[in-house]
Amino acid sequence: MNFTGYRRDIDGLRTLAVVPVVLGHAGLSLFAGGFVGVDVFFVISGFLITGILVRELEQGRFSLIDFYERRARRILPALFVVLAACIVVFWFLLLPQHYVVIGKAGIASLLFSSNIYFFRIDSAYFANATSMQPLLHTWSLAVEEQFYIVFPVLLWLIAAWRRTSRTLLIAGLSLASFALAVWMVPRHPVAAFYLTPTRVWELGLGALLALGAFPVLRHRLLAELVAAAGLVAIAWAVFTLDKTDPFPGLNALAPCLGAVAIIWAGQSQITLTGRLLSTRGMVGIGLMSYSLYLVHWPVLVAARILTSARGNLDPATIVICLMLSLGLAWASWRFVERPFRAHKGGARFGRRAIFALSGAGGAALLGLFALLMVKDGFPARLPAGLEQAYTQATMRVAREDSCGIAQISAPRCAELGKASSEPRVIVMIGDSHTQWATPGFDDWLRDHDRQGLAFHGPGCPPLLGVQRTHMMAPQCSQWIEATAGWIGAQTRIDTVIVLARWAMLAEGTRPPGEDGPLATLVPVDAAAPADGDNADLTRYGLDRMLAAIRPHADRIVLIGGIPEIGYHVPTFATRALMAGRPLPDTPDLEDYRQRNARAQAILTEMAQKHGAIYVDPGPVFCTPDCRIAQDGQFLYFDDDHLSSFGSRLMIPQLLDLALAPET
Repeated sequence: MNFTGYRRDIDGLRTLAVVPVVLGHAGLSLFAGGFVGVDVFFVISGFLITGILVRELEQGRFSLIDFYERRARRILPALFVVLAACIVVFWFLLLPQHYVVIGKAGIASLLFSSNIYFFRIDSAYFANATSMQPLLHTWSLAVEEQFYIVFPVLLWLIAAWRRTSRTLLIAGLSLASFALAVWMVPRHPVAAFYLTPTRVWELGLGALLALGAFPVLRHRLLAELVAAAGLVAIAWAVFTLDKTDPFPGLNALAPCLGAVAIIWAGQSQITLTGRLLSTRGMVGIGLMSYSLYLVHWPVLVAARILTSARGNLDPATIVICLMLSLGLAWASWRFVERPFRAHKGGARFGRRAIFALSGAGGAALLGLFALLMVKDGFPARLPAGLEQAYTQATMRVAREDSCGIAQISAPRCAELGKASSEPRVIVMIGDSHTQWATPGFDDWLRDHDRQGLAFHGPGCPPLLGVQRTHMMAPQCSQWIEATAGWIGAQTRIDTVIVLARWAMLAEGTRPPGEDGPLATLVPVDAAAPADGDNADLTRYGLDRMLAAIRPHADRIVLIGGIPEIGYHVPTFATRALMAGRPLPDTPDLEDYRQRNARAQAILTEMAQKHGAIYVDPGPVFCTPDCRIAQDGQFLYFDDDHLSSFGSRLMIPQLLDLALAPET
């Protein structure tokens, strides 16, 4: 037999897709690979839609208008409701700068281009920053709809071909898409994740099933084994993959082929796996899986904003979010999806009504989202002082491009302080922490009638003979070598100050709660410890750097790392104050000591070896809790860089500890 009608097991398979997605997004580590549920959805969609299109084409009743009417009934009503709800709910939760993003993402969602939007703003899907994007999950809807703009037309154009020829064409396109995904994942991972060309093969697998590319499984035992293998493949992906695994290339094969296996086996046999997926509970969740997918992410984003500065939800909050998501999903399915999806004789809304409502609803939402952008997120929603504090804290320092990597071969730099009778200058060098220290450095120089220069290389450690493993590594090495060479050629330098994010360099990791690339160091010099860890390489690189500049400076000052808070201070502190809550918790001095233990040991050792002065920022910032605000202003630009206010408040204090008695 060949089952071509409604299949309960496919609704159950939808449950197998959506539940891991929801649980993974909620932060349950057991379901770290839950994101593969989206890939299962793509296979299901490709199978069901292709099956409908092929039958209509073969029966001579295919119509693009009919097809897009069905898509409108299926996709738009629930999407419109969720988008409208996000406009209302996040009015009370998001800062103006982030509320504007809802406007941009909302327009992209309505135009089914949000995957392109999130790719263009480089929102790595698993980064903590994206956990605050309420419409991030609409990227997968955009992929599907972009596919279905082209695919029905393609099938119509090749309708006269023999089924074998059609199958070969779809197989060829799918294989090309898969090859592109495999090639792009290591080279352009964000593009590979979001963009449609690298996802076509997943929908194509489902299409190939519908086209009969797989032989009928006539033996029951074989069908049972295939279905069970499919279930195991999906489970393996859900429970073993995580955000560190390259995706969607080779690692996407398991969930996609698993979905193919389950659907394939169920085409000719009622398997045990199929019976499991056909149970009432599995089918029930599967029927409302689209609404559950739509509502769960905004619910989780709202919960993170309301409850956790570090983005991690506690178990009780997770349970509440899951129950709320299920309740909202059921309501959406029952009162939004079902009335609009009914068609033919039982239609509550005819074709004209569907297209009219789709156009009117889409236009209204486009207008509202555009208004969010035009009004800059309605900053008047915030108390004036709070909005001003946030804006000032997140302003980039004025001198950020004065001395960057572009000037690696020239001694041009941010000229700070003021002309004085003292001809010698004080030089500060380091990574981006030096960049954000320049306002305070400039103030201190002016207060002491001194001149100074600030060399900074964003993401570039002030180390010789080693480098970080990222795309700017060669430029960073050239920059720091050129900077050290320039210092060696000068005769008017009396002090060199070295400042960097030492804890991240020594540990190679970021603090808990902060996402982003690791700071893995690798040797460049042959003499560098080939088997050394980050701490060993930091020690070697700093030793070489200080040895190179020590003969050319009367004094060297090593400033320890600025305390890392672990969350975006202006954003989370402002949200807390908006909600009438106290400022979020911060690390204390003991936390700072633990995080910086190896870094401080290296700095102390190098200071003693090269006759340098070591300044410990810990007691200045943390008394005992590390400060993030003072006098109604935020000290941080993000989670670890000082704001302009913070720089002017804290950097002079650190410099006084080292230089004031002698200047």
